[in-house]
Amino acid sequence: MEDVRSRQSVRVEERETVEDRRLHPRVPANLPVLIMGAGRIVVGRTEDASEGGLAVAVTMPLPELPSDVMVALRLPTQGWSELEGEIVRREPAGGVTSLLGIRLRGADPATGPRERRRRVAGAERLARRRPAPKAGESDAFEAELRALATLVYEQALNEPRAKPLRSLVVWANQLRKELGVEPSDPASYRDFLQALAELHRCPGRHGARIRPDAA
Repeated sequence: MEDVRSRQSVRVEERETVEDRRLHPRVPANLPVLIMGAGRIVVGRTEDASEGGLAVAVTMPLPELPSDVMVALRLPTQGWSELEGEIVRREPAGGVTSLLGIRLRGADPATGPRERRRRVAGAERLARRRPAPKAGESDAFEAELRALATLVYEQALNEPRAKPLRSLVVWANQLRKELGVEPSDPASYRDFLQALAELHRCPGRHGARIRPDAA
């Protein structure tokens, strides 16, 4: 009887995780994370992120953390932010690395106009400092996509309905051009995140910057 309940619980958890992914598009993001629960603190980095959750890699065996945790994220232009979360998936990811799937609660905090202006200005500065492409290296494209997605993720987390910065949209369209994908003009950061998630799934991205017509 206990085994049946356990299998049913796993199926429910997997279904909720799939539904959560459909609702919130995931993008590659590389953010430092602290996961706190039951008197323990686990350090990790995000593999991908969405408005509703995170996939966090931790370089240790699967930690014995409770389901309900506090998650501290270090965002590029805002610094550390704390959110309540729930661990919905735990799995080994090879070697000593483990992967935690965390659903975030309250991921759309209310902020004043001064804080929003400061974050937007910071994102604008980072966009202007985008890394220069390295000819012949496809991983340079991946690095740029991850850097852009990290910035857009932060803005979508705090201002999902705001109009995206033009400089970030231009940056995204330069990456889309390298893949031969039509440019986009997202109306909000939430739409922007969806567009980047689709770009991340584009099968041709691994050949970017090594094709003759991408130079």
